[in-house]
Amino acid sequence: MHKYVAVVRLKNSEPIIISLNEAMEASGAHDASCVPPRKKDNDNIPAGYWLIKGKNTQVIIPEDQVSAIIVEPVVIDDSIE
Repeated sequence: MHKYVAVVRLKNSEPIIISLNEAMEASGAHDASCVPPRKKDNDNIPAGYWLIKGKNTQVIIPEDQVSAIIVEPVVIDDSIE
């Protein structure tokens, strides 16, 4: 079975993997909900930071650390569960 995850590639550290929620999966969007960097502080997010929301996770990352946000399929082996 394939599942999609958002991979946030960072310039100076390991990528962050974010599970997508079922609605995104079902719609075929295969995309994380990404709010572009704010010009001013808003919603508890400082200016210049990305808010990236996944299934059970949200991360707030400085704009200058993000090199790419890519959605990639991962294979999940259901037989293990």
